[in-house]
Amino acid sequence: MSLAQLSKAVLRSPAQVAASLPALMGFTPAESVVVIMTKSGEIEVTMRIDLPEDWVQAAHHISDTAARIGVDGAILAVCAECVSGWRTHSQGVSLCIELLTETGVYVTDALLIRGNRYWSFLGDDHASAGSAFFPEDSPLPQPPEASREQVAARFAPRPAQIPSQAVYSAAAGHLGGPCQESCLRAREALQGLSEHQRGGVRHGADLLRATVQLAVQSVTVRDWLLASIVADADQRALAEALADVALTATGDLAPRACGAAAAALAATCASTIPASCLIDRAGDDSLAQVTHQAISNGINPEQIRQMLAGALPALDEAIRKEETHDDPAN
Repeated sequence: MSLAQLSKAVLRSPAQVAASLPALMGFTPAESVVVIMTKSGEIEVTMRIDLPEDWVQAAHHISDTAARIGVDGAILAVCAECVSGWRTHSQGVSLCIELLTETGVYVTDALLIRGNRYWSFLGDDHASAGSAFFPEDSPLPQPPEASREQVAARFAPRPAQIPSQAVYSAAAGHLGGPCQESCLRAREALQGLSEHQRGGVRHGADLLRATVQLAVQSVTVRDWLLASIVADADQRALAEALADVALTATGDLAPRACGAAAAALAATCASTIPASCLIDRAGDDSLAQVTHQAISNGINPEQIRQMLAGALPALDEAIRKEETHDDPAN
């Protein structure tokens, strides 16, 4: 399901909310507070934090995020396996609702979820057995990974696929020309890697990875490649291919490749976990830091996508001027 389809999903009951959390997050949240924030009835962003020890700080963070994004509705879900979850979290949930209400955000419901049962903090008897929900209650397709850890494992480093020095030398020979040519070669290599992934064919993938890893060391090429990815109808597959590039990079090549992949994943993936995995590997890369800040501030994928895509005309013009300036005939 696309990000646009996720945003337009309508959750009509607590059971649908509880059953849809894995689809909204990309994994089944555990020991978490999930906040589905809406604007004019459409899902604007879904944020998750670890179950807080300090609910005062957490409630202020949630309400500040909602105010910054400008949403007008919210649904809270406390996912806690502890049998004392109601007693432990009810006061914190009440504070969160109070602060959200003060910012003009109407809280539709606040759920406690344990296993496949839920209780509403807004009306249920906490001593009751709660209400059951099932995966089929969700109007959204379920993700393939069941847990946050499984998602993170899919975006772990892949040292066995690091290109050899000979492959890097061959790739460098493809990138010695003008900036525009490097941009196009990087895009062609990424497209080829994406096709390799979908076809299950791995022959030649190491040269494609090395080409993109070297190309994105240029900030101009990196930014142009990102803008072209998020403007493409196949943006998610290309972002996954860029993640593959980053996860097979090593040494000085890794930070910038990981920063680029983090931005692409943040713009194309409903879950923030894939982007966060790449941010963790990006060191002090500036784009990774900007992406981390955007995620922390609750900026949704569509807004990140628009920012990246919006830079393409200016990048094209800058590349054109650079090559005109470098042309001896001018």
